[in-house]
Amino acid sequence: MPFDSVTTRAVADDLCLHLLGGRVDKIMQPEAMAIALLFWAEHGNQWLVLSAHAQQARVQRTTRKQASAFSEPTSWVMLLRKYLEGSRLVAVEQQGVDRVLRLTFQGGPTRSVLIAELMGRYSNLILADPTMVVLGALKHIRADQNRFRVTLPHHPYLTPPMPMQPPPHDDRPKRDPLRALGGDLAADLAVFEDGALLWKALLDLVDGLSPTLAREVVYVTTGAVDTAVGGRRDLATATALLAAVRERYGPDRGAPSAVWEGERLREYAPYPLHQFGSEPTRYDDLAALLDVVYEPARTPDPIAHPRAALLALIEPHQAVLRRKITSLQSTIVGPERLAELRAQGEMVLAYQHGIEPEQRELAVPEMGLTIPLDPALTPLENAQRFFKRYQKARDAAAITPGLLETARQDLDYLDQLAVHAALATDPQSLAAVRGEAREVLVGPAPAGKVRKKGGAQPGRGVKGKGAGGKAEPRAVPLRLRAADGTEILIGRSARQNEELTFRLAGPRDIWLHARQIPGAHVILRVAGQTPSPAALHDAAALAAYHSQARESTAVPVDYAPVRNVRRIKGGKPGMVHYSGESTLNVRPRPPA
Repeated sequence: MPFDSVTTRAVADDLCLHLLGGRVDKIMQPEAMAIALLFWAEHGNQWLVLSAHAQQARVQRTTRKQASAFSEPTSWVMLLRKYLEGSRLVAVEQQGVDRVLRLTFQGGPTRSVLIAELMGRYSNLILADPTMVVLGALKHIRADQNRFRVTLPHHPYLTPPMPMQPPPHDDRPKRDPLRALGGDLAADLAVFEDGALLWKALLDLVDGLSPTLAREVVYVTTGAVDTAVGGRRDLATATALLAAVRERYGPDRGAPSAVWEGERLREYAPYPLHQFGSEPTRYDDLAALLDVVYEPARTPDPIAHPRAALLALIEPHQAVLRRKITSLQSTIVGPERLAELRAQGEMVLAYQHGIEPEQRELAVPEMGLTIPLDPALTPLENAQRFFKRYQKARDAAAITPGLLETARQDLDYLDQLAVHAALATDPQSLAAVRGEAREVLVGPAPAGKVRKKGGAQPGRGVKGKGAGGKAEPRAVPLRLRAADGTEILIGRSARQNEELTFRLAGPRDIWLHARQIPGAHVILRVAGQTPSPAALHDAAALAAYHSQARESTAVPVDYAPVRNVRRIKGGKPGMVHYSGESTLNVRPRPPA
C-alpha cells in the first residue's frame, strides 16, 4: 500500500484546496519520524501531519487532534517553530512526478520551504531557505552515508537523482508519464519478451508508477491485470496506457477508494480501484481515506516521557559532534593541494625581483601556474603567506584524521545510546541507558552518592531506588529462542552489548549486528555448531529490529564468529571491529 506519486499529486491538490493561505498556529512532534502543523484555515483548525517513517511516509491533512510524543520540544521542532509558526502556506507543489512535496510558507518578509521526501526508507523532512539552502532536517545525511547528495545545514538542497530504465536502456531516464508520447512507449516495449507482464514493463519504463497504479492502468486499458507484452506494443495501446496514467494524475481522477478483506485493508488509492474485480469502498475526500489508512489504534507507551527526556539529552550532543565532523572534514587538505601551496610560495620567492608594486598575480607559463598575489603585501610577504598556509595545512593533515576518528567514534556511541533508548520497552532498560548517557554527557556521580531521578549508577545495570523506595531489578539482556530452539541473546544498552560479546558469548557462537547501523549486539548460541538457516534468519531479523533501521523494509545484517569480534582500542563500551563476516538482507521483526 504505497504512498505513491499519484497519491502525492492528490495530496498536493487537496492542500491547495483546503490549506492554501492558512496560518500555522502550532507545531509539535506526534512521533519520532513525524511532525504535525496546526493550521487555522477555512474558519477552523486543521492538522497537517508529515511523516518520514520508512513504512508509513506521508503528508496527511486531518481533523483529528494531534498530541506531542515528547515532554520537551526537540531541536528540530524548535527550528520549525522559529521559521514557520505564524506564517501562511502560500504554495504547494509536487516535484515532477516524484514523491516529493514542497510547501512554501510566508511569514512577513521571511519565506521558507518545507520539503517532504516520501521515499520509503529514504524518506526525510527538510527545511530550506528561499535559495534552497538547507536550514535543518529530520534526518541528517552525511557524504559517507550517501555519495549522491548530502542533507546537512548550510548545504544546498539537491533533488533526488532521476530513476533510470533497466538494461538495455540503462543510460536513459524513465519516461515522464505526463509528457511521453505513445510512439516512444511502444518502441520501449519492443525490447521485452512476449511473455513479460505488461504492468511490470511499465514499472521499468515509466517514472512515478507504483505497482498498484501500473496494474490499474493495464486493467482498465486491456481488461486484465496479467496481460502480457506480446501483441500490446502497438501505438494505440501505448497511447491508451499513458492516457490512463494521466487521468489519475489529473483533477478528474474520481473518488478515493479502498479495498478491504474483512477488517484488513488490502489496497487504497486516490482514485477508484477496479483491478480487484469488486466494487471498492469510496470516501468523500482524500483526508477521510488517509485517516482510515494511517490512524490505527495506538497503545499508550508508559515510558514515553522519560524516553523523550533522555533523547532530548542526547540529541544536542549528537548535533555538536556532527558539526565538529563537518568542520574537521573541511580542514583536511590533500597532498596535491599541499604541494600546490608550497610551489606557489617557492615561485613567488624565485620571481620576487620581477614582481611590480601592487601586482595582483604572478604568471609562470613554463609551469602552467597563475598565482594570486595580495597587492598590499611585498613579494617576500606574499611568499611567507603561502608558506604559512602550507605549514598550517600540513599540521592539520597530521592531526585532523585522529580528531576526526575520535569524533566519529563518539557520535557512533551516542547514536547507539539513542537507538537503545528508542527501543527500550521497560523502565529498567531505559534506566540502564540513561545511566550510560549521563556518565558520558554529564560525568560520573561523586563517590558514595546516588544519582537522583531513577537512581542509576553509571556503568552498571539499574540497581538503584524506584519511586516506592524499593530496589529496582538489574536490567539484563533479552533472552529469546529461535524457531528451532536455539538461544538468542540481545543487548539492550551499550554495556550489555559489551557484556554479551566479551563475557557471555563463547568464541564459537555467532555474533550479529546491523551493517554500519547503530544497534544491538545479538548472539546466536551455537557453540561451534552450524546454525540452521531458520535460526540464523530469526537472529538476523531481531538484530535488524533492534537497530536504527527497524522501520526499514530490508536491512543488511552482518554475522561472524564471536572470536572475530574485537574491541576498538580506546573506544567506548560496545564499540567493536569485526572481520570474516557474511551478510543477510532481512526484514526487521519484533520479538515474538
